[in-house]
Amino acid sequence: MRTALAVLIVGLLATTAFAGANPQVYAYLTTDATGATIVDRADPVGGGNVTIYLYLDCFGLTGTGEPSPPAGVVTWTGKIVPTPGMFGYIAFDGAPGTLLSPGAYNTGISVSYGEGNCQSPGPVHFATLNCFSYLGGLGDFVLSGHPTFTPQRQVQDCATPTGTDEWCLLSNLGINQDPTAGEDCPCGGSAVEESSWGTIKALYR
Repeated sequence: MRTALAVLIVGLLATTAFAGANPQVYAYLTTDATGATIVDRADPVGGGNVTIYLYLDCFGLTGTGEPSPPAGVVTWTGKIVPTPGMFGYIAFDGAPGTLLSPGAYNTGISVSYGEGNCQSPGPVHFATLNCFSYLGGLGDFVLSGHPTFTPQRQVQDCATPTGTDEWCLLSNLGINQDPTAGEDCPCGGSAVEESSWGTIKALYR
């Protein structure tokens, strides 16, 4: 079973054609579970916990209106790198219904809803990081590309075979400080609110 699922997600990525249907897609981190607003900062005290969500949005050629296939997303590829030593333990989980490729969230991983399971319109939840027992210090969680993929920041659309676009980094997430700045994504995005405050399901946790 483990081998079959690994082959499925690797095959989905390997057969991808470039120039997809979502040229303005962006990714962001937030503490808002709905993804409706980008709460890009958390301020835990000693021993506190923080939950962080990875969302994607802005599908289709213009990022406006109701996107139609192949706009929408199936797979996100990248990594999320935290400043070391801030938390006692960090658990990474794909959103319900997703499958995880072999790999680690902080070195490079793919999260997929699986071929034929198009997600649209946005925002679409892809992953959750449950950060337990804050130990202290300032830092952030930074979105980045997968070092062994070309392009490193990949999003697969809903076509068959899937097309690939590069996601724009709209917002990282800061811990007891403002986050490392994101990028000026063409599509804009949800209002940013500064706030104090598994194709391998569960097999690689």
